[in-house]
Amino acid sequence: MLNNQTQRYFDEQDNRPPPGVRRMVVRRTETHRFGPYRIVLATSCGAEKRRIAGSVRIQLFDSRADAPDEPVAVKRLQVDNWREAQDEMRKLEHALKGG
Repeated sequence: MLNNQTQRYFDEQDNRPPPGVRRMVVRRTETHRFGPYRIVLATSCGAEKRRIAGSVRIQLFDSRADAPDEPVAVKRLQVDNWREAQDEMRKLEHALKGG
């Protein structure tokens, strides 16, 4: 289903929060479509002048899957700002291209 580069991207360290930690407060969400895929980026980072570091959750949905509303892969990580979160989404798009 996923090409090798995309699988490697999601196999990298996933910083899933330990049980009992409060849920991430989503301050910003961005969605991109890439062929049959939909990438959803949700972050607690602030984008205003006072750049707030925070968490990022990247979900990959595949419209060809049996349950297209369920993510086929999820990755969580810590970033220093919104720009870094967007860079992670671009890395995933690059992996989906296979190049």
